[in-house]
Order: sequence, then structure tokens, then C-alpha cells
Amino acid sequence: MTDKVYNILKYCALIAIPAIGTFYTTIASLWGWSYITEVSGTILAFDTLLGAFIGISSARYQPSPDGVLHVNPNTKETYAALTTPTEDVLNNGTMTLRVQESPDM
Repeated sequence: MTDKVYNILKYCALIAIPAIGTFYTTIASLWGWSYITEVSGTILAFDTLLGAFIGISSARYQPSPDGVLHVNPNTKETYAALTTPTEDVLNNGTMTLRVQESPDM
């Protein structure tokens, strides 16, 4: 799942669907519509299911590293070896590194 799709689904689960459910429940009770409980319950159940899928996706998400942070355990010296172009890292504003013990550096 791309970040864009994830963010859209997250917005739907956290903002849009609860707002639609609240709006329907309020309007339906004001206008005397039928099946208020059934429709509201269905909206809530769908929102809960979508939230569970988003939570699973978020828990499994591991961004691809932009490089390796080499750490010498004896001297505590470190250096980073990037695999992502520096310009891309600067444009993203964040960087993910895999940490690797390197006693021979």
C-alpha cells in the first residue's frame, strides 16, 4: 500500500466515515427516517473494520532503509553509508538507517 492510499484510508476511518455516521444519525432522527439503528450500526461496523485493516497495515509497515549506520562497539565511532541519493533524503526530510555493528572500522 502506498503512503498516499494509506493516508486517504486513514482520513476516511478517522474523520470522514464517523462524520457521515453522525450526520446520518442526526438527520434521520430529526426527519423521522426508518432504520436509524441499522444504518448507523452498519456505518460504525464498516469504520471499525477499516480501522482494523489500517492498524494491521501500520503495524507491518517497515520503510526501506536509506542506508546503514555502522557502529564500532569498542570505540563508539559511527558513520553512515547512504544508499539513497543525498538529494532524495534532503527532499524527504527524513532518513531511515539500518544499524550494523562494525568492530573493524
